[in-house]
Amino acid sequence: MSRILVLVTVLIFCGGSALAQSAGTAPPPGAHPMMNGPCAADRQKYCKGVQPGGGKVVNCLVTHKAQLAPACRTRTELMLKMRDQMRSTTAPPANMQSKPTGSKPPG
Repeated sequence: MSRILVLVTVLIFCGGSALAQSAGTAPPPGAHPMMNGPCAADRQKYCKGVQPGGGKVVNCLVTHKAQLAPACRTRTELMLKMRDQMRSTTAPPANMQSKPTGSKPPG
């Protein structure tokens, strides 16, 4: 479990650096990559009421992909790629079950 936490932390910091490089300017420390930079105007226009977290902002922008500014479209595609990579590296092996079958909880 601690390996996954370390991996996610590294991906977040490295991914943020990659996004900042692709945008040309670094966002302020702690800034959400979809709140500032090339997607700020599009987020405000298409996803104003969407609360950040759980990929909701990215999902909203994806639904408006055709209307996004080119730089925001690129940023959104990068975020999706990072999310897919993170999911594929943190997913449990296919032979693991999410719940044990045929067992009772202790107690």
